[in-house]
Amino acid sequence: MVRGQITVGQDTLYFDDNNHQIKDDFVYESDSVHYFNGTTGSEIKQDYAFHDGKWYYFDELGRMVTGLQRINGEYRYFDANGVQLKGGTVTDSLTHKTYTFDTQSGGGTLVTI
Repeated sequence: MVRGQITVGQDTLYFDDNNHQIKDDFVYESDSVHYFNGTTGSEIKQDYAFHDGKWYYFDELGRMVTGLQRINGEYRYFDANGVQLKGGTVTDSLTHKTYTFDTQSGGGTLVTI
């Protein structure tokens, strides 16, 4: 029986305490959140995931990102729950720069320096 995270080929899969493969759901660890694809069950890495009507992004280690991010050369913002902001304005608390985010793509534009 398998429990926890395992690697099969190039895919990382996760099995719960009842030996069921996690698909289309989050796995919460002490210091990070991971997401497993709804079809294959493989962990999402360096990509977006759409879950319950919301967009999330996961880094190269499969960890959910939050805050202001630069992804593929474009600014994106993710709230404390990892949900991508689409439409709206955010001021970075460290740099005090303000960004506005597109309602469709979520792409950000610097509006103040």
